[in-house]
Amino acid sequence: MNPLHPSLIEESPVYPLQDEIWSGESGQGYALRMSSGNGIGGLVQVKHMLGRNRFHTLSSQDAPRLAEWFGASVERLELALERVQEQRRVNGCSYMGHGLGRSYFLNRFYPRVCPDCLQESGYCRAAWDFSLAVACAMHKRLLIDCCPACARTLNWHRPCVGVCDCGYPWAAVDVLEEPTPWELTLAQWIDSRMDDGHRRTVASLKSMAKDDEVEYPLAPFMAGLSLDGLFRMTYALATAYSYTPDSQDQKRNRGALPKARQTIEWAGSIGLRLARGEHVTLARRPSVLLDLLGEAATGANTVSPDSSSAQSLLEALLIHSPASRWAAKHSSLAQMVLF
Repeated sequence: MNPLHPSLIEESPVYPLQDEIWSGESGQGYALRMSSGNGIGGLVQVKHMLGRNRFHTLSSQDAPRLAEWFGASVERLELALERVQEQRRVNGCSYMGHGLGRSYFLNRFYPRVCPDCLQESGYCRAAWDFSLAVACAMHKRLLIDCCPACARTLNWHRPCVGVCDCGYPWAAVDVLEEPTPWELTLAQWIDSRMDDGHRRTVASLKSMAKDDEVEYPLAPFMAGLSLDGLFRMTYALATAYSYTPDSQDQKRNRGALPKARQTIEWAGSIGLRLARGEHVTLARRPSVLLDLLGEAATGANTVSPDSSSAQSLLEALLIHSPASRWAAKHSSLAQMVLF
């Protein structure tokens, strides 16, 4: 019998709608866009075709088959899907070409969208997949993670990129909630590192750092970091705030988006105090803080701006605090003062 007889060959599905993944598009968003366009039935069916369960997060390992089905180049699709280091998320991951040392820097399960962007461009931005991305710098609005009509949390199993499971189109959302200056600043920094960043607000970064030094005193310091360093510094500043007496009576927010907003708020608060040279007291042992900054300062994959910034931030936080004796865990950190 002919081993190449068509009846013995398991053919890959051929879908009529073929398209390249767009610059700055989320890999999971691409799979959702293409499955919707081809009438497949959403990502649940795509995952079933891949032999995955519905709770699986699409990763770079799925890129070859998705590219074959929908027409994207494997290389570009792999870049827009999470690549796990050493097959374990605890060791970090890579996304959009950026190495991330902590798994929680990436938001895999609770998607957010800017309705204005979806209406204008029709694709889910990869920038929205980062945990600290809470705003759209282009439209100066908060991202949404819940449907305004049914109040359900957004998910990747919706019928298409711009419609909720309940059938409500998010392009119809006209109630804008304004983000804080720090939330917009972080959104601009993330945008500047994305493939579609040239369409957005990269130019405003320089003007913001130059013209708004009073309101954004840390902009020149933070804007030069890698994406991993930027997230580490933000979480480190927020963690430092959580160690101060001021935070003890404050309620911790629940939900991915409210938590991210609180993290940014706390980071901005403590960062502003440090930039002004104000006294900061750490009320308890800052173990998580030391780990975040120590890894950023001395890690094998650390870039120079991240290292010097981590060293400077650690020194600034500990120099006025009795917690300085705890720095011995990372005794290799240099005494380089930035603030």
